[in-house]
Amino acid sequence: MHFNPLNGDYARETRRGEKIEHH
Repeated sequence: MHFNPLNGDYARETRRGEKIEHH
């Protein structure tokens, strides 16, 4: 699930199953 495609780190975290919002 790519909530913020602008943030690569966010996408990487979501792939791990952890929803971490990097603002």
